[in-house]
Amino acid sequence: LSLKNPVMTASGTFGYGMEFQDFVPLEALGAVIVKGTTLHPRQGNPYPRMAETAQGMLNCVGLQNRGVDYFCEHIYPQLKDIPTNFIVNVSGSTPEDYAECAARIDALERLLGLSGVRYLECYDISHTQGEQTVGSCVCFNREGPDKSRYRRFNVSDITPGDDFAAMRQVLTRRFAEVQEAEVPELVFIDGGLGQLGEAEEVIKERFEGSGIKAPLLVGVAKGEGRRAGLETLIRGYSHEEFHLDLSDPALQLVLQLRDEAHRFAITGHRRRREKARVTSQLEGIEGVGPRRRQALLKHFGGLRGVIKAGPDDLRKVPGIDAGLAQRIYDVLHEL
Repeated sequence: LSLKNPVMTASGTFGYGMEFQDFVPLEALGAVIVKGTTLHPRQGNPYPRMAETAQGMLNCVGLQNRGVDYFCEHIYPQLKDIPTNFIVNVSGSTPEDYAECAARIDALERLLGLSGVRYLECYDISHTQGEQTVGSCVCFNREGPDKSRYRRFNVSDITPGDDFAAMRQVLTRRFAEVQEAEVPELVFIDGGLGQLGEAEEVIKERFEGSGIKAPLLVGVAKGEGRRAGLETLIRGYSHEEFHLDLSDPALQLVLQLRDEAHRFAITGHRRRREKARVTSQLEGIEGVGPRRRQALLKHFGGLRGVIKAGPDDLRKVPGIDAGLAQRIYDVLHEL
């Protein structure tokens, strides 16, 4: 595959799953290929979910606050030289991959006595010593990960480190409006009977009397030494246990879901922790009040941009003189 313009690949998704790892200079942007999405500027309606896609590309180049109009005026024209036959499956998925995922769901249906499973969700909790707790929800369909349905939840107002309360809060928020929510057929909970028990209570509270069929709950309890393949699957309410071999396609799918939920949760937690750490540093700098702090974040597109900026760059922000710029730089680089 050859393109006239440079290509940047980025790991991540749009909407709930903003996870772009790196920023690139705007002038280096010829084509952006985002995992799972092909951007094709010569189609009549060139971007699926245009606003999300455009915003995701702006995030890639550190321009989070510019908006879709800026994208259309300044970035879209840079994509015009991509060949008309440019079609690429960036996620690497093939029809064979889709068939394999469907076969794994079929195996899971046989194990649990289900049929017609379209969506599966898995939930996990991540924190560091109880601080900056984040819950994740990842969703698979019969073709594999459905990243448009991924969600993160910033957990608050619980006892630090209480994973049970965190799981309860996450599920309560996820299923707050069951009449309007798209309900998966299967929900996996990363954890043993404690986390599963919280999920059972929430699902019963939310679905009882609603007329909506509740999802089947399954706990995924870690095995000895956290070794893959030693997990125990625990069916909700009956607490029937399943011990499967790693060669079983049903367990392979569950572990894929569980690992993806863990990755998504820990990435969100690290970002939240970094934001809290750097924000607290900005708040502690003499002369940087709420307005200047907001101006800094807006000008540089977020905390990472502020950290990367030198004193001369910081001076370009309205209200930041040379002395304050140097003070901000010195404090942030003591981290």
